[in-house]
Amino acid sequence: MKQATKITGFTILELIVVLFFFALISGLALPNLHSAYQSWQRKLVLNDLLLKISQLNREAINKNTTIKLDDQKSLSDLPFQWPSEWEIKTEHPIIFFANGVCNGGVLMLNNGNDSRQYQLAAPYCNPIII
Repeated sequence: MKQATKITGFTILELIVVLFFFALISGLALPNLHSAYQSWQRKLVLNDLLLKISQLNREAINKNTTIKLDDQKSLSDLPFQWPSEWEIKTEHPIIFFANGVCNGGVLMLNNGNDSRQYQLAAPYCNPIII
């Protein structure tokens, strides 16, 4: 007498149901993925800017010059490329002297969607969020 062999596996209906749920969940998640990526990209650029600003005192020492951080007009004088989507405002000019000391002040960064204020405390002017 022959024994029937049991065939294991998934039916086509089970596979279609799983693919349907996968497509449904993906359709719900993808719109949020784009905004999450844009938010991550803004934070990345902002962190890079803050790092470059915190290194301006070392740049002033290395080049033996004074670096002025004021408004949009002074951005061309900076030793790095300022991203065009970010605007800068200060209460008064923040000056990094050739000896590495700066006079401090409040720095406001704005890119349309996001606005942040940072305190640059003398003498080294490391950015601290307000």
